[in-house]
Amino acid sequence: MGMHFVQWSSNYHDKDIHNMPLKDVETVLHRLAILEEKMLHSKDSFMPSTKDYESEEHFGYGGIIKNYGRLVGGSLFHGHQQIIHTNIMPGKIKEDLKFREKYGRTFSAFILEKNPEHLTLKDMGTVKILVPYFMKRPLDTMIILKNSSKNYLHHLNNQEISDLALALQINLKSVPELMIKIGREPAYNVIFHTGPSVGFYIEVLPYTQETGGYEHIGIYICQSSPELTVELYKPYY
Repeated sequence: MGMHFVQWSSNYHDKDIHNMPLKDVETVLHRLAILEEKMLHSKDSFMPSTKDYESEEHFGYGGIIKNYGRLVGGSLFHGHQQIIHTNIMPGKIKEDLKFREKYGRTFSAFILEKNPEHLTLKDMGTVKILVPYFMKRPLDTMIILKNSSKNYLHHLNNQEISDLALALQINLKSVPELMIKIGREPAYNVIFHTGPSVGFYIEVLPYTQETGGYEHIGIYICQSSPELTVELYKPYY
């Protein structure tokens, strides 16, 4: 049960987050935040309550993603984001929640503390762009909100939205160019990790390597290293 929305990044067919004015990227995020808040605060939506997991009650799960490129589900040429409101909490968000329940802190807080500093691409004040030390695929990055007590996009203040917009723009500008350099067709997924007590963060997952059998049982064989990925990104930061 649920709803599915598509948000155009721009009125212009050739503009998207990576090449539109930064203020427009901020507007995209602000509008996503408004929709997210409206959906998750709708008591009459017949969605399950999150009161067992957090002090601020929400209703249902709101998922935000971006698919870019035909190889990863980008079926529309016009730049866009997708949003769902559903009664089902996705498995990856459940993993974030279980991490919080087991270790007493969010996964994003853990990454900020444990990820080696030399894998940081850019510290942007309220957010940090980094290559995770457990990188599953070449060019994988994460954008981490430093305030790990905030769990949803609509929790972010104006400064955090501004920093996030700049982080996304820099990151998504570099990914297609780097993919071409390494001989791959530009394609990536952007995953917003939001939900009760999970700590807000974003994964940017370029399609740089095919999925094999081991990946289907949860073992990722990566054909590069975090250090090499950092070296590739450095000229863009």
